[in-house]
Amino acid sequence: MIKYFHELAQKELNRLVDNPDYTWGQCKQDYPKPPWCVYSNAVGPLGCMSLVYLAVTKSDNGACAKCDHNKEAICSD
Repeated sequence: MIKYFHELAQKELNRLVDNPDYTWGQCKQDYPKPPWCVYSNAVGPLGCMSLVYLAVTKSDNGACAKCDHNKEAICSD
């Protein structure tokens, strides 16, 4: 079963950050962006800051609710 980036706990993210051999490319493959996100580079150093800083928990969460990259918000307009 896949684990999306927004489902990572801080402890898990810290473990990834502390591994000098782990790349953003690997992270993007291992822990993809949430299924509602259409931002192609959401997981990465210049990606979605709300996602990278673990402020996202679901599609209607503050940062995602009105985001231009939230396909659920786009489809409801």
